[in-house]
Amino acid sequence: MKRNVLSRVVSFGLSVVLVLCAAPLSARADEVREIESGVAGTAKLTPAQIVALLSSGSAGELMETRPGFASPWSAGSVRREHLDGALARLNAVRRIAGLPSVALDCDYTELAQAAAYLNALKGSLGQSSDMPEGMPEDLYKKGVEGMSKSIALSSASQSSSPLSFSVDMWMNDSGSSSVDRLGNRRWLLNPTMDKTGFGAVPAKTGSGFFSAQYIYGMGGKAPDYDIIAWPASGFFPSSGIFAANQAWSVTLNPEIYAVPSRSDVTVTLTRQSDGRVWTFRGSGYTPSNSGEYFNVDTTSYGVNNCIIFRPAGISSYEGSYTVAVSGVKFLAGGPADFKYTVSFFDPEKPSGEPGTPFTDVSTGDWFYPYVKAGSELGLIYGTSPTTFSPQSKLTLAQVVAFAARTAARFNGDTDPTLNDWKAGAYDYCVVNGYISEIELPFASLDREATRLEMVRIMDPVIPKSVFSDKVSIPSGSIPDVKESDPYGTMIYRWYRAGLLNGTGSGAFSGGGTMDRSAMAAVLCRINGVG
Repeated sequence: MKRNVLSRVVSFGLSVVLVLCAAPLSARADEVREIESGVAGTAKLTPAQIVALLSSGSAGELMETRPGFASPWSAGSVRREHLDGALARLNAVRRIAGLPSVALDCDYTELAQAAAYLNALKGSLGQSSDMPEGMPEDLYKKGVEGMSKSIALSSASQSSSPLSFSVDMWMNDSGSSSVDRLGNRRWLLNPTMDKTGFGAVPAKTGSGFFSAQYIYGMGGKAPDYDIIAWPASGFFPSSGIFAANQAWSVTLNPEIYAVPSRSDVTVTLTRQSDGRVWTFRGSGYTPSNSGEYFNVDTTSYGVNNCIIFRPAGISSYEGSYTVAVSGVKFLAGGPADFKYTVSFFDPEKPSGEPGTPFTDVSTGDWFYPYVKAGSELGLIYGTSPTTFSPQSKLTLAQVVAFAARTAARFNGDTDPTLNDWKAGAYDYCVVNGYISEIELPFASLDREATRLEMVRIMDPVIPKSVFSDKVSIPSGSIPDVKESDPYGTMIYRWYRAGLLNGTGSGAFSGGGTMDRSAMAAVLCRINGVG
């Protein structure tokens, strides 16, 4: 959507605002940049949203058609629900890392299936041996091509979702033979991947299965990202897709960063709960299945320039950890040190303790139940992964985001703020006619919102059923608003529905501002929660 970014005077409601376009201020040279994993502008997920993403799965019979290991030769085929389950798992981990989703491709699935079939036929991973006598040549060639363009797994697991299990194993990738490069993980988190395919075949003898995923579907446009981290910045589950013996990884965008050197890079991992620090630098680390490890790998597994580290002495992750990386340089020259924070949460208690993921909201606060209910419902996000900033003044951008999420909930639409919270919300509200680009330009969204502006933006998204009279508010009883005033009917409607209580002596104070804590209460009243 094209937006007007020229400076001009615009009116909205009763206020007049001068919108100025200013160049962003440069960070001080000695400051360590705090950055996020994944595509710029991608909204960070709440714990509840992450749990929901990871909840999809598949069960039941794996194969649609059984493979034939002799005449009639056949690679077999996997049931669609298992392919969809694997794709959902892959897209879940990519979304958590801040990357775009990929699609399932029939041709790539056929190649991955043929690759898994040849591995199962010979009973081991790796390049295929000579073509078995009697096997159709086209089937053999398809398997060889699939092997050259896929990652593979041989497992004795009896998982009910073998392909989803395979995605988890490829993301783990932290055994002694692979931790030095994490190649499988980096292929799955390749930002330009746009299509993929999966294949699986039960072991020829005994239990278990062989699986493969096609990884050369790289037709996507390189997105705007800084780093790709795993575990990713923001909220991250403490179990299910990551364990204490798995390595951490940070892949640097080669369009931004120079090729890093292990002799220059230092990684400092700090546990916030007790201040314990792990420092990784230099050589002398031996690849192993667990324990302390550090390496910098510049081989191209999807994207090169990967920093790998694993702390020792951790049995499970809880709370927040800050990663600081120094000794890296921008491609154009100059130091490019950065840091990010991972906040682990228990996926069995996604709302966290004492009930919200925010460290500045406690059970004794009057707004606690509203922030808790709103965040669990996906209506409320923090100003950072761990802070809600309840006393901060509400901005127009935040009101538009709250309106978009509320409208999407009532309309049965996907949350439009997931990928770009501000632009996604604005576009959704404009397209659906809730706000006007002329009255409310995109360039004006970062200023504080008045109480009247909040009501005007939110009012169109609220179903009429919410406005049933719950409180007796006689006409003329709001001290500073007459029902005959401009927007007076709207304001009285909000009071009578119990959505607003007013400020001192019940005054509306339409030109005043509103704290984020008060907006949390309004949101919950609109949505009937809290």
